[in-house]
Amino acid sequence: MTEKLLEKYNMIVSAFCDGIVLVKAETGQIVACNEQYQMLARPKSEELIGTRLWETVPRGLADQTKSIFDKMLSKDKVTGRQYYVDNNSEYYIEYYSQKFNLNGVTYIQIVIKDITEWMRRERFFESAIKRYKDKLRKSALACKNSYAQLNGYRYRLREITNEYINAQEAERKLVAVELHDRVVQDLVSLCHHINNFKKSTTNADHIVIENLLEKAKNTLTSTRNVMKTLYTTALERYGLIETVKQELSDFEALSNVCTKFESSLSFKLDPTIEITLYRIFHESLLNIEKHSHYARNVTVVIKREKEYIEMRIMDDGIGFDINKISVKEPRGLEFMKHRAILLGGYFNITSCYQKGTEIFVKIPIDCMSV
Repeated sequence: MTEKLLEKYNMIVSAFCDGIVLVKAETGQIVACNEQYQMLARPKSEELIGTRLWETVPRGLADQTKSIFDKMLSKDKVTGRQYYVDNNSEYYIEYYSQKFNLNGVTYIQIVIKDITEWMRRERFFESAIKRYKDKLRKSALACKNSYAQLNGYRYRLREITNEYINAQEAERKLVAVELHDRVVQDLVSLCHHINNFKKSTTNADHIVIENLLEKAKNTLTSTRNVMKTLYTTALERYGLIETVKQELSDFEALSNVCTKFESSLSFKLDPTIEITLYRIFHESLLNIEKHSHYARNVTVVIKREKEYIEMRIMDDGIGFDINKISVKEPRGLEFMKHRAILLGGYFNITSCYQKGTEIFVKIPIDCMSV
């Protein structure tokens, strides 16, 4: 290589951050190198030009470097990494070689990059990951124990929830029985007495007595409706689906509302779930009757969606602004929401003025399974 060409080569490679060395293939002697390579060369040499490549590395690395150089002679391009220890310090380098001919002479250009810091960081991260994995394994074992404990709590919570709902229903049944045995019987007897009293009065008093009898009959009907709200024998006897069908049919017969019921359930649910869904449905129907003026259609849909039972109750009544409901008014809505949440479910109500109302309930099927 001419001096002029060598000078240009040195000028170009001096700008590179990695070490670059040009070696004569025939002898392995260094023809040119940049400052970065001189910093990598060990032991340090004041003059590397003319020195054979494997003589610029630590003594224990010379044979390995000579073997790598022989490989470079046999191939046009070679890449690899080299590890060595010098003065009790570890070093890593990455090399890339390319063989070429110039004026009939074969040269090998080698680019050498010091990756020691990068490797140290990689080893640090590998060590950190190992420690983290060990910590995760210990945490997993702790989690397993905690999970078993949580399962025990979950089992007990389900038992308590079931006991609470059953106790609530038993209390409702007791109140309904008391109403039937006392209040209803007294009201029926009162209606008979009024009828008998009517026969012994003059026609002038008949209007007053008829009004009194009408009020007694209305009170009797209201009391029976309260009893039905408190406890329905149909739910226990026929199940949720048939009970909902019957109540919608009765609701349609007593009002100008057209009802529609859809259900894809082919199995009976846990009694606690059926009670909860029925209570929400019944309360919704009462709300439609009391508040949803101008409603002409009511649709109820009960279906299974993956691991949940979903119920939608929709009407096309006047609707309302949920944000404007006073604190005293939404007790029924709060009770419905409370019932759904008690079984780990979800409750939502959407309503818009003059666009109707929709109640959506979702309860996990296995909420009462143990």
